[in-house]
Amino acid sequence: MPASSGLGTSSSGRLSGYLGRAKFYASMLGVDRARRAGFAREFSRSSRLFRGLRTRLGDAYRGDAAGLGAGLRGASFAERLLTLWGPSLANQELYLLVRSARPPVVVETGVASGISSTIILEALRRNGAGRLYSIDLPSRGSEGYLNSDGQREGVFLAAERAPGWLVPEELRSNWELLLGRSQEQLLPLLERLGEVGLFFHDSEHSTDTMRFEFESAWPHLFAGGFLYADDVTWNSAFATFAAGVAPHASGGITPARRGLLRRRSPA
Repeated sequence: MPASSGLGTSSSGRLSGYLGRAKFYASMLGVDRARRAGFAREFSRSSRLFRGLRTRLGDAYRGDAAGLGAGLRGASFAERLLTLWGPSLANQELYLLVRSARPPVVVETGVASGISSTIILEALRRNGAGRLYSIDLPSRGSEGYLNSDGQREGVFLAAERAPGWLVPEELRSNWELLLGRSQEQLLPLLERLGEVGLFFHDSEHSTDTMRFEFESAWPHLFAGGFLYADDVTWNSAFATFAAGVAPHASGGITPARRGLLRRRSPA
C-alpha cells in the first residue's frame, strides 16, 4: 500500500511533498487536480464557518483558563486555535475526503467539542446530500485519561459542555449523536444503517478499541467506501488491519499521517 511523501524544509523537499500529496489523493479519491484545488479553496474560504466557531469558542472560554487546561488563556487561545485549525492539513484532508467521496452515510467515533463533526457536516451540506452518525463517550477530567494501552488521551470536555457543542445549529438536521462507548453503540448502529460510505475513527486510540472499530466497520462499507483513522501511529492496530484486508483494499498512511483504506470489493 502506498505511503505519502513527507514535507521537507528545502524548496525541493516542499515540491516533493506537494507532488506526493497530489499523487496520493488522485489515486485514492479519483478526482482530478482542478477539483481538488477547488475543494481546497472552498474549505479555506469557509469564513462563515470559521468565524462562527471562533466566536463560540471565544464566548465560551473568555477568561476561563481551567476550561482549556493548565496554561491556556481564554479567548486569545481560542482565536489562535481556530486560526491554526482552519488551514491544517488534517482538517483539509477530512473535508476533501467527504467532498470527493460524496458518502451518503458517514459514521464517526469520537466527537469532543465537534470540530471534525462540523467539517464533515459542512462538506455534506456542500454535497447536497448525506447524513452523519457520531458516537462519543466524553472525557471530563482536565488531565485526560489513560487508555487500555497505558497512553494518555488528552482530549476532554468541561463539565458544562455537551459533546459536539461547537456544531452550528444550521448543520444539526443531518446529524445524529449517540452517547456511550463504541464497543456498545457501534455494532447496533451499523446493523441499523446497513451500508456506510465513510467510517472515521477518532475515539480512544488504544489497540483494542481501534481493532474493534475497524473490524466492525469494514463489513459495512460498500465497495468504494472508505475507512479513515486518526493517530494510527500510536499502535499497530491500523497496520495489522490494513495488511489483513490488503487483497480487497488500497490505501496507506495519508499526507496528514492518518490511515486511509478504500474498499475495492465486498469480500
